[in-house]
Amino acid sequence: MKLRIKPSTTNDFEYGGFLIKNHSVKEWILELQRLSMDWSTLKIYPIPNVTPNSIWGCLIVSSQKLRAQDVGGNELCQRVTPHLFIPEKSRLTPTLLLAELTELFPKFIHIIHPEFGTVEFNEPFSIVNHLTLPKEKYRYIFKPQDSVFIPQEIKSFQIKAVPNEDPLKKLEDNVVKHREKIPHKPLNIFEKLRFFIYNKVLKMDGNAASEDSTQSKLKKFFGSHKDWVDKWDQDFKELEDRNKNEIEKLIQLLERNPEEALKYAIPLNHNLNPRGSQLGNYSFSKFRSSFNWNSRNNDSNSSYHVDIGDQNLVLNNQYIKTAESLIKKGEYEKAAFVYIKLLNNYHLGAQTLENGKLYQEAATVYLKHLNNKSKAAECYTQAKMTEKAIKIYKEIEDYCKVGDLYASIHRVPESIKYYKIAADILLSQKQYIPAAMVYKNKINDVDRSQSILLEGWLDGNKNYDCLNSYFSNIENQKDRLKAINAIYTKDVHYHNHSVFLKVIHFQYRNSQELAPELRNLAYDLVSKMVVENPHIINELRKFNLKNKDFGKDAFRYKKIPRSSPM
Repeated sequence: MKLRIKPSTTNDFEYGGFLIKNHSVKEWILELQRLSMDWSTLKIYPIPNVTPNSIWGCLIVSSQKLRAQDVGGNELCQRVTPHLFIPEKSRLTPTLLLAELTELFPKFIHIIHPEFGTVEFNEPFSIVNHLTLPKEKYRYIFKPQDSVFIPQEIKSFQIKAVPNEDPLKKLEDNVVKHREKIPHKPLNIFEKLRFFIYNKVLKMDGNAASEDSTQSKLKKFFGSHKDWVDKWDQDFKELEDRNKNEIEKLIQLLERNPEEALKYAIPLNHNLNPRGSQLGNYSFSKFRSSFNWNSRNNDSNSSYHVDIGDQNLVLNNQYIKTAESLIKKGEYEKAAFVYIKLLNNYHLGAQTLENGKLYQEAATVYLKHLNNKSKAAECYTQAKMTEKAIKIYKEIEDYCKVGDLYASIHRVPESIKYYKIAADILLSQKQYIPAAMVYKNKINDVDRSQSILLEGWLDGNKNYDCLNSYFSNIENQKDRLKAINAIYTKDVHYHNHSVFLKVIHFQYRNSQELAPELRNLAYDLVSKMVVENPHIINELRKFNLKNKDFGKDAFRYKKIPRSSPM
């Protein structure tokens, strides 16, 4: 008997494997990877080709149920018996019983296929034995540093100065990077003679002629040679400009180009005199930068004192105009340089730096040259240099500001500590209301705030304001009325009854809900005190503004002798 297979339109058995038609083991592995199949459920059996020493492909036997979509474009196989496979859409002929087929194929896997015939497999193929792993190479593993934590919310922002950085020295370097010699040379003997001739010809009554007049005079003196006229006119202007003294050149340069003029400017002191020690004539070539922003004596390195005579005031006024002009253009840095370096006016210089939002530089001037620690701390606060501001506020004992700054950088324990110090100082000075406000608004301790206000009421120092604030802090109207009655019952006596009555009237005017009860309370208080203080009855007028006859009744009551019955 010879078993054969023939085509069929249906499958008689379940799928138990599939075929991969390719002679390369590598392609088998790649195909199985593409199918994403579980290798632990598979066994691979190589299939020889009809040509000697060649491979047709392989049979993949699965222990799991297979579906057509699981194997892609590969051919599925029916599992006839546990050890016999035939292609899909085929059947065996002749037809045998399963028991007979099981007896025919009891041990090894067999497959019958029309392309390569019947094949018996003794054992499955081991892919691991055919894999060549690459040689391991030593690699040094670098562990990355811990990443920077980036918070989702920025709670505080501070700027810290670079150590040993001098902000004012940096400011000076930004304004005047270096000083240069003025390009104009002094007139020699021949140039002076030439200039003298020009002056005799072109000057009238000691005044310089206009440009048109100069041209006409030159034409008259030299004839109609136009080239000569232009040449001598230009020569005259250059000689005239060079003949000016150094201060005139400086003033002219300040008007024309203030930024360039700062390289040659000379500092003046408070008496409008140039600063220094050794007398000499001022020239652009002599003056060098000797100004130290950090020194109180800005001329500690200066080696000479220039004498500019009557031009002191003119130069001073020109410096002021230059500074104002720079401020209008938004050049606050350069304007501050003029005020501080040239005019020796640290106050205006600091204000200019502050207005220009150069807060760190302004703070340095306030602190080192004006000894104004409060303004310096304000500027450091504006510059977000919180730690420097805190240090100064501690020095001047402004502990409430210290608490505010600690709170701004979310250091709550420190802020509460200094708020309490500030409140204790206020209490020692019997400033009950400011101390209570610190506890209420800064520390959020309303109970302590209320107890401080009661202390102020009982102490008698601004007791009206303290008691009013105490009642006003109680928002619930019923609770406020209870507090008023409690104070009235416990703490009101002859020495403070008039103040308490004024407080009742304030609450009466500002609370319509409590007005009837407070009016009755005022009557009760007056009835108890009227014998000892008849004038207190006038206070009831404030509770009876619509009663026009109340004043007359109160006057008659005060005239009644106290011994007579009412």
